[in-house]
Amino acid sequence: MYEVLDLELQDGTEVRVRPLDLKRLRKVMKVIEEMNEIVPENDEDSEEGDNLTFLIKATKICLEKQLPDLVKDNDKFEETLDVPTIWKILEVSAGISMGGPNLQGGATGLPGLT
Repeated sequence: MYEVLDLELQDGTEVRVRPLDLKRLRKVMKVIEEMNEIVPENDEDSEEGDNLTFLIKATKICLEKQLPDLVKDNDKFEETLDVPTIWKILEVSAGISMGGPNLQGGATGLPGLT
């Protein structure tokens, strides 16, 4: 059994979020691993925007099947999201949960991620 979540994005678009198939999950895991390599958990000099870029990329993978036209338009896609919604999508789709109050090193829940 798995969780399915109906969400309304900032622009009113409705989407049903469910766990990813293995192919897309692997893509998301790769993006999160890249984020952890480029922006280490204890790197105080990096900006939250560095992580946000990776989180948006991972969220696009999560929604590319349900909202292909929206995912193709980067500006419009970013206008439909906020950080809590990104985390909820990643939690339901990929099992990634926020590990702390900020974006630095916050991705947990997948094998090999801290």
